[in-house]
Amino acid sequence: MIKGVGKWSHDGIKENSPASRFLEEVTSQIDYKPLRASISRELEAHIQDRMEEYEAQGISHEEAQRLAVQAMGSAVKLGEELNQVHQIRKNPVLTVWALLLLLLGFAVSAWMRWSPEQFANGYWYYLPGLLILGVTAAVGYPLVIRFQKKLVWIFGSLYGIWFLFAEAIRYEKWHELVDQMFCNSNRIFSLTGSTHVITYSALLLFGPVLILFFHQWRERGKGAVLAVMTLCGGVIFWCNRRVLYDFGLSASAILLFCVTGTLMFMIRRDWIRGKKRNMYGIVLASFLIVSGGLFLSPNNQPWMMRFFNPGRHVISTWDDTYNAVLIQELLGKTPLAGGLELTEEELMEYGTGAWYFEDSNQWRTYGIFNPYINREDLEITLWDILPQHYHNNYIIAVCILLYGWLPGMVLMAGIGGFYLVMFFCIRRIHGRLASSMAYCCWLCMLFQGIFYVLGNFGYQYGFFSNLPMISEGKISILVNMIMLGFVFSAYRYDHVAEDFEGAKCGEIGVSQGHTVF
Repeated sequence: MIKGVGKWSHDGIKENSPASRFLEEVTSQIDYKPLRASISRELEAHIQDRMEEYEAQGISHEEAQRLAVQAMGSAVKLGEELNQVHQIRKNPVLTVWALLLLLLGFAVSAWMRWSPEQFANGYWYYLPGLLILGVTAAVGYPLVIRFQKKLVWIFGSLYGIWFLFAEAIRYEKWHELVDQMFCNSNRIFSLTGSTHVITYSALLLFGPVLILFFHQWRERGKGAVLAVMTLCGGVIFWCNRRVLYDFGLSASAILLFCVTGTLMFMIRRDWIRGKKRNMYGIVLASFLIVSGGLFLSPNNQPWMMRFFNPGRHVISTWDDTYNAVLIQELLGKTPLAGGLELTEEELMEYGTGAWYFEDSNQWRTYGIFNPYINREDLEITLWDILPQHYHNNYIIAVCILLYGWLPGMVLMAGIGGFYLVMFFCIRRIHGRLASSMAYCCWLCMLFQGIFYVLGNFGYQYGFFSNLPMISEGKISILVNMIMLGFVFSAYRYDHVAEDFEGAKCGEIGVSQGHTVF
């Protein structure tokens, strides 16, 4: 009896029998080996049904098996047809596009090495990122399909640990304990800073985790939708505090847009039980409630005002609001081609901040601008007047300033084209879980790009998000590689991995017998 073939109600499949040889020949044509057992079981069941029909007519068991196998048609041709339908797919266009953007990000991070630390980051975080991308694309979705229930518990536990750790650092006793253990208050700052970075990354990944959770409860319709939106809103409101607020603000908005957009996507494809109109209404109402609490909260109102009118909230040249005003000023003077050209006097004005603060009633001594600076001793270049952290926060703006608006538009078109190609790739995914999680990952990457581009034109919301693949950012590179890898994996295994759930097994017809099994 062939490995993976179920038991028969009659004498079973004997070794070297016609049915045994037929199944071996068919499954040998299937490239994706984990699928062979599933196809064998389907073919076996179909042969058994045919045999029962023949035996009911008084035909012997051996002859019935021979006729049933004969009715299935050519084993090689059937195996090739099954392999064609259930094959691992590739998308060379998306692959090449992604690698080009990664190469660009690698080159930019190496070129804009403003410190030894940044130089190292530009190299070392792209190398493990590529490894994670390859591993996730190779095994990501099949693992999610097989272990989705366990993964929900694992992710839930990890987020619980993150919650407890983030709560602990809020209290002074925790700081005293860490200070006693390490005898160095800088360790406290390091732990707190690491928590902020983890918060940003954890919020980005929470969207796909929520969709994985929702997939298991989608049959409950309204209840499942409300549960997911409540979890999303609860995490956002929990992060909407001073200890995690600054780093989690933009990520919270991205999370909300991703979860809402993915639920709308699933409703449109009739993957949620219930009437579409009611489901849309529940999702939209939940979105309005959560977004109202997020964007209208007391903590968020100053950021909203800085986003819409940064010029009214500038304190010093060290502020992000000043960076927003400065980048708008410089981009407004940049030609279509050739880059920004400034006189020595203009460079001096921008380099010291005098162009903005010299006529201001507010006197700042802790910014770059200081009225007592001996300007004749300063040698200002274009790189000196760029906003802080230009090496990763203002890559698009720097491209425009150095080479003009046309090259900058080409860069943005290349990034936009990548997102568009990825979107059409996701539309071709038929599996519910594969398509939903891939769509959520795509939205997460897309909104990071949108927030990043807005910041490059002076409209910064919260702390800077990263531009996936191009803007290096330590953990964020690894997180985005996981999401991009899952999109590749979902597309790659869409025609085969769903068979583990029994969702697609039996959709191909037999060529000669014209039977659908």
